[in-house]
Amino acid sequence: MLIRVGDRAPAVVSALTAQGILIKDRSREHGCEGCVRMTAGVVEHTTRALAAMEEFLCAAQ
Repeated sequence: MLIRVGDRAPAVVSALTAQGILIKDRSREHGCEGCVRMTAGVVEHTTRALAAMEEFLCAAQ
């Protein structure tokens, strides 16, 4: 899934990668500006990834 996080895409990728969550920065691709890509897999992994992203984005505000 593509998630639009704006100009924070590189920081989101760094923060989640540091937690062992694989996520790709797609913000430089045409039509995906400001987006990161996360693949939905096992429910527990997806839940963990979304919680980590929410925590990072809320803390950054």
